[in-house]
Formats: sequence, C-alpha cells, structure tokens
Amino acid sequence: MQFTANGGFVRRWGARGTTNGLFSGLVGVAVDAAGSVYVTDEGNHRVQKFTASGTYVSQFGNVAGSGLLGSPSSIAVNGSGNVFVTDAENERIMKYTSNGVFITGFGSRGLGDGQFRDANGVCVYASGNVMSRIVETTESRSSRTPVGSWAPGARAERDPGNFKASGA
Repeated sequence: MQFTANGGFVRRWGARGTTNGLFSGLVGVAVDAAGSVYVTDEGNHRVQKFTASGTYVSQFGNVAGSGLLGSPSSIAVNGSGNVFVTDAENERIMKYTSNGVFITGFGSRGLGDGQFRDANGVCVYASGNVMSRIVETTESRSSRTPVGSWAPGARAERDPGNFKASGA
C-alpha cells in the first residue's frame, strides 16, 4: 500500500500469487531516487520492480546462475541506484543494478566478521558502506562493509542484547 507523508491512503497493488506483480511472502520494500519501487518476494525467490504508481516493470533474482536468491528479505537502494538484498537462506548480501543485473554477492554462513547467521536487515550509508543486522539466539550484532567486498577489519560488535554499529 502507498500512503502520503501524513498517512493518507493513496493506492494498493498486488495480491497473492506467482505471476508478475503478485507476491508469495512480501517482506521488504525500497524506493530509489527515480521513484521506482523494489519489493522482495520471499516465497517466489525474487525481487520485483514497479513504477511509483504500481505498474509492474521487471523482476530479478529468480533465474538460475549468478545472482540467484534463495530467500530475499530486506532491501536497500544506494545513491547510484544499486540494489542490495539480504538473502537469508544463503546467508549473504547480493548487489544488483537498478535493472536487476547481478554485480556481486558477499558474506557466508558463520559467526565471524563478514559472516551471517540469520541475516536480517540491510541499509546503505551515503559513504557507500553497507550494514546488515544479524539476529542470533545468543547475540545481536551489526556488520558494515564497503560496497562490493567484505573489508578486512570490518567490525562486528558483540554485545548480547544490543544492536549497535561502530563508526557508521
């Protein structure tokens, strides 16, 4: 659904299903500077792109090969229009162009720096760093990385029960 800045209802689009413009587990939404709307569709293993008025444009992440998504959840768009998606099933963050062309993926399953366990949440800073929230049964931590690679020295603060970022 779309609302005004004051909470007034504007429009809704989509319904349950597997074809273009339909969803099976809508999880995350992001809007780029041009007004395009990106929606993670977890059940259909894809990201769908729409115009600001809800017209279906394209989809990506659900074609075999590089950039395949297992369980897309959170989504963010940087100032250059690149789209970042957390893939909770494969414990990584995937980066695509605004047209859905796969650029790179980073992260792996684990508890160390640059690794994820139940990845959830992604945002992009103006500096280009990417931050993801990782929720675990024994701790919460945040990790940040320069766009495109997991940097040596990227810090994950371990403080049970807290979510915080250093040097963001």
